[in-house]
Amino acid sequence: MTTLDIIKNKLKFLIEEYGFTFEFNNDRGNHYVFNNKNGYIEFYEWKQFNESAIFVKYDMISKKINLIEEYPKVVGQFYKIHKGVKWLFKDERNDYWEMIAKIIATEINNKKSIFGLKI
Repeated sequence: MTTLDIIKNKLKFLIEEYGFTFEFNNDRGNHYVFNNKNGYIEFYEWKQFNESAIFVKYDMISKKINLIEEYPKVVGQFYKIHKGVKWLFKDERNDYWEMIAKIIATEINNKKSIFGLKI
């Protein structure tokens, strides 16, 4: 399964329940973008340079999200579980995007936004 397929599967609730649209482009890395009328959340990765980031833009505000700062326990637990020799040969993308989906669901449930982006 490709990363695109995993993201579409794990984050489809944004489209189905909250009316987001989804765009993908692979110009200078992979950009997975979920848009709504208030702005967007973008997941960026460029594997060959080991780069990745999450950006949110809304109301003339653009910010990069640091998941370790925002959700240290959740991200710390993910890294704790996914360390060691067995993970050198095992694909962790499905688990990673499941964690992202849970973080976004938590943001929506607790704040009615995704890192400030109104739903």
